[in-house]
Amino acid sequence: MKTGMGMEKARDVRSTTAGRQGFGRHHRAVWLTSALMSSWIGLGCAGSNRTADATGSCGEGRAGAHSVNELNALARVIQSGMRTAMLAGDGLTVRDFVQNLQQSSTGVEVALYSSTGEHVYAPKFPPPSQDSLPPHVREVLGSGRAAKSGGKTVAFPLANEDRCKSCHPTGNVRAVMSLEFARPPSTPEPSELLIPFGTIVEAAFQAMMTLGKANAADEFMQALPKEVPGVLTASVFSRDGRPSLGDGFMEVPPDLVKRAMTPTKAFSAEMKDGTLVAVPLPNSPRCLSCHKPSDMRGAIMLKLDPKLVRDETAKFLLTSSVQHVMLTGLGRLTKKFLHESATSGLFTNLTVHDADGRMFHDMNWKPTPPPQIAEVLRTGKNAVHRGGAHPDDVTVIVPVPNDDKCRRCHDEAGSIRAVIAVKGSRPKPSLLESAASVAKSP
Repeated sequence: MKTGMGMEKARDVRSTTAGRQGFGRHHRAVWLTSALMSSWIGLGCAGSNRTADATGSCGEGRAGAHSVNELNALARVIQSGMRTAMLAGDGLTVRDFVQNLQQSSTGVEVALYSSTGEHVYAPKFPPPSQDSLPPHVREVLGSGRAAKSGGKTVAFPLANEDRCKSCHPTGNVRAVMSLEFARPPSTPEPSELLIPFGTIVEAAFQAMMTLGKANAADEFMQALPKEVPGVLTASVFSRDGRPSLGDGFMEVPPDLVKRAMTPTKAFSAEMKDGTLVAVPLPNSPRCLSCHKPSDMRGAIMLKLDPKLVRDETAKFLLTSSVQHVMLTGLGRLTKKFLHESATSGLFTNLTVHDADGRMFHDMNWKPTPPPQIAEVLRTGKNAVHRGGAHPDDVTVIVPVPNDDKCRRCHDEAGSIRAVIAVKGSRPKPSLLESAASVAKSP
């Protein structure tokens, strides 16, 4: 049974090794990119039935456009690299890998789209002008303090703590989160108004456990009472009805534990020392890589102060949850966590702007992909698009299947989890020059 012992030590180790972890991830991405670019030379020439000459150009002049075979080969190489890193639970290396390709002189443009059509890991656009930002976001970026707008929206900074600086090296503010609160629904049981807090904790817990980060989940559950006003204690109960993560001494009446161990909706119950919010955890397919087959794998138990201030608790709970999710290095699963938190019923809008004012997440935003990307997402078939800035431009578009191994993280409906678009440019460098340029990428 776990207690709080050792958690501070683990936190210290994380903060002192964060820089080395970031350094190692960067070099893994460069190595992966360089190795796969070298593989591209052989694949591209094999696809075109030619042998690479001393410059690695497959017998084609520098001024020529990339062939469809070469672009197809590069798309397959990128897909292989993504899969290798993703299945190792290293989403941030995939980000660095794609950015290395974008910054190198490969003579191609690479774009990656999610299953929703969002262009992910795209090059950062210039910061927006201050005048274009919502007033409350502008105020928080300028003062570093929380601000309100219109009585319903509160914006607050996410502090750039020392433990964050392996990924966010500069500045005191890492981002600005804005929350627009929904009107509380009328309900016969006031305790039911607290269930959305359990939904947010579940979203963070699921994000960490998806990649097997049990120690991070344990630290998160133990931190909640310290970091979030209104949370009295928090634990995750195993199927045997005992607390296994978080507060190892949390006591819950046996009848409520038994109810939480069935595939039912989250529920609340009044107790003599607080309000219990229980969130059952069904054993979904993505959990089976760690958990044995069964209907349930446990339940999240929160004991909350019935007199908590809803808006204040929501603000601190999201701040704590984002912090712990980000520190586990989950990459784009952070956006999934934000989306699931936003749909808890507490908010009508939730946005996150980065420290320069760029929009990072908006719960109400729907991406509109280019028509050719939307078509591949719809059909699941490869496509070749000709034309663009130059009449000879060619873009090869390849779907990335969402197979069983991928569904551990990508559990959304549909057989496609991403689309890779590789566009050839003119004039093209040789393949050996392309591989060398990647090795020099920052």
